[in-house]
Amino acid sequence: MSKGKKILIVILIAAIFAAIAGYGLFVYLTPLKTTIYVYNNNYEAGKTISGDMITPIVVDSSIVINGRSAGVNEQYITAQDISSVLSSGDSLLTNVFKGQALTLSDLNVASGTAIEKNMRTDAIAVSINLNNTSGVTSGLRIGSRVNVYSSVDGITTLLLENMRIIKVNKTDGSLSSVTIECTQEEALKMIYATEYTSVHLGLVNASEYQPIGSDISYGTYTGK
Repeated sequence: MSKGKKILIVILIAAIFAAIAGYGLFVYLTPLKTTIYVYNNNYEAGKTISGDMITPIVVDSSIVINGRSAGVNEQYITAQDISSVLSSGDSLLTNVFKGQALTLSDLNVASGTAIEKNMRTDAIAVSINLNNTSGVTSGLRIGSRVNVYSSVDGITTLLLENMRIIKVNKTDGSLSSVTIECTQEEALKMIYATEYTSVHLGLVNASEYQPIGSDISYGTYTGK
């Protein structure tokens, strides 16, 4: 075999390996996709979900929840689940709006009667009693984000930040309690605060809120 042919073969083999490596890198860097659904119009709570109310869209299959990577199906109804949702006759738990994504927390069966389906797999649900003042507003809903403040002996402390509400209970239209998704440590803090201090919530904008660090206090000790 001539020297020129050997060089050509080497170049050809190198080109093939480069193409394979390039394709592998492309596949590695390209995010996996999945299908979720958005509402075609505004719909009121109680309406049975049907196929003509939603439109499929393609999104990345991974999202970030509380600083961790998670599958889209932890928060949204995906193509894998839509058939069972539509056939179950499930209804809307809250009012929804045109362009809003269909989530687990929108549905009565998927959320209202089984809140564990809306929780992280490693999360703990802790409920606290509130009213329209200590709970910020009667308009709190599933998915709202709140800070938790604890007050005792004239001192108020920022206990927990940017916590997700996974259940809201009302009595005669007024807020009576909420259930908050916690880690083990957060659950211990929350339970202790509700037993021995006065607890208030502060509503935050989850998309723009910048944590400032918990256990920040304000006030003067007035006890003995």
